[in-house]
Amino acid sequence: MVELKSGWKHVKFSDMVTSAGATRKSRGWNIEEAGVDRYVGLEHLDSNSLTIRRWGDPRDIGENSDLRHFEVGDVLLARRGIDLRKVGRAHFRGVASGHALVFRAVPEVVLPEFLPFFIQSDVFMKRADRRSAGSLSKTVNLSALMKEEFALPPIEEQRRMSAALWAIESVVWKYDNASQRAFALWRSLSHTEFSKRTGRGPALDNHFTIASGQVDPKEPEYATLPLIAPNHIEPESGRLIEIVSAEAQAAISGKYLYEAGSVLYSKIRPELRKAAIAPCRGLCSADMYPLTPSQQLRAEYLLEILLSDAFSQFAISGSMRTGMPKVNRKHLAEFCYDLPSTEDQKQYLNHARALHAAIDEIAERRTSLVSLKSIALSEMGAA
Repeated sequence: MVELKSGWKHVKFSDMVTSAGATRKSRGWNIEEAGVDRYVGLEHLDSNSLTIRRWGDPRDIGENSDLRHFEVGDVLLARRGIDLRKVGRAHFRGVASGHALVFRAVPEVVLPEFLPFFIQSDVFMKRADRRSAGSLSKTVNLSALMKEEFALPPIEEQRRMSAALWAIESVVWKYDNASQRAFALWRSLSHTEFSKRTGRGPALDNHFTIASGQVDPKEPEYATLPLIAPNHIEPESGRLIEIVSAEAQAAISGKYLYEAGSVLYSKIRPELRKAAIAPCRGLCSADMYPLTPSQQLRAEYLLEILLSDAFSQFAISGSMRTGMPKVNRKHLAEFCYDLPSTEDQKQYLNHARALHAAIDEIAERRTSLVSLKSIALSEMGAA
């Protein structure tokens, strides 16, 4: 057993919390008598965030759904997919899905403001995962989890730690709000620019070419080149998530060759708006269109078009396959757009770049704070 820090002690989880919110069926449930108007499902809990930002209407719950009541200050934990770390601290009364666990702190043992971070900690999550069962969808065994012992700091140290962690959580929340506002401003700018020009003028494909003819990614001259597929692009943002060579991905089927500066657009699931500018020469999968813009069309401006609401609605309207929507070349060629001068494109891009830079800076600062919080949570002692 690990030697404890001074003042820390081993405590059973059942002595730290009570399992609140007994499960009940919603059949015949009287919403007015219950006095709650918010329902929290697992889809409303965000990974690695304690703030519950979304909820549903209890009146929309199916009659055979299990429910758990919760009060302000209770901690909700998703029983399924424990690796997603879906934990939330309630700041309102409501009902939760029966697939969530509801914990209420025993204040003489653990402070209510400290409990959410303890449940988020590495040591708790590892134990919860160990006490989960199931092959396809592992579910936490509550009775087994309640028997687990954990190393718990004294009340005064809990108070000090929770004050620092809530301060971090508060700033992260402010960054999230700032990011949403900056993103909304960009969306507004994009809508103003592209909605008025879409459907007018000649087909946009007069101003770009699509690479044709595939190469063998196993050939030495291509194997070391980056291979980009839809899963390497972040939805809506135009950012590449990672760059991995064709060889490292063990690619075997034919790929398209593109040059640096090409605009890569994912033809599958157009609602995800996956597009990015290639930073260097490379390969892309057959699920991508590598577009080379003309001198009259700036690559960044083309990317902004592909990420816009106007183009996305057009792409979705013509996508094929109900199981896997896909934009074919014929439909892509039918997109008409009144292309402005390169100087006007530049003016729009100056505004768009400023908003993108703000979003990126907010994201970097948020990441730094989340990393600091993760370090603090990982250092919580284990029994």
